[in-house]
Amino acid sequence: MSSAVVVLDKPPLERAIQARPQAPVPLHGRAQPGRRLVAAWVYDFLPYFWLAVVSMQVISYVFGSASIQNVPLMVPALLFFLSRDYFFEGRGIGKNFLGLRVIDAKTGEAPTLKQSITRNFLFVGPYLTYQLAVLILFLVPISNSTSILFAVKCVAQAWAILLLPIEGYLMHKGDGRRLADRLSGTTVIFQAHDFSNPFSRKKVLANK
Repeated sequence: MSSAVVVLDKPPLERAIQARPQAPVPLHGRAQPGRRLVAAWVYDFLPYFWLAVVSMQVISYVFGSASIQNVPLMVPALLFFLSRDYFFEGRGIGKNFLGLRVIDAKTGEAPTLKQSITRNFLFVGPYLTYQLAVLILFLVPISNSTSILFAVKCVAQAWAILLLPIEGYLMHKGDGRRLADRLSGTTVIFQAHDFSNPFSRKKVLANK
């Protein structure tokens, strides 16, 4: 007597879910602080610095050298630097090379331009704030401008001096989210590099 084996077919919804291609899931974990510093100041800052050099040369050629003679090269370089975590879905240039990525800590999505600016302004803000004060007082000169600039410079220096150890401590503690990450709602994860589209904003899945 032969026995028949009955195989129950899976429901259509379950089959559809299993057949659907799954998006790659980033690997969470604290990214090494040294790796993040190299990504920021070697692979990220240098391209933006040279982009600033080219931009200043173009502006000088179009509008004359007088238009940029009072603008330090670091100002446009750092302004470009603020947007670094927006491109390549949060990988930027430096993190892309080193297999790192910035994502929204709550949704796992690529960071917005606002998040990128917030995240990076905390670090480069002291210098940009001082240069903004210099520009304002150059355009609107007042009698005690020297004293005001000195006060702004002291505040900017104190900001930087206090911020560096705090950021360094947080990068080595727990999940490695520094103060800038907490203010912007982001975190840094490991993920394979992808230079295919600098402006892609597709969603990503993340383990929580």
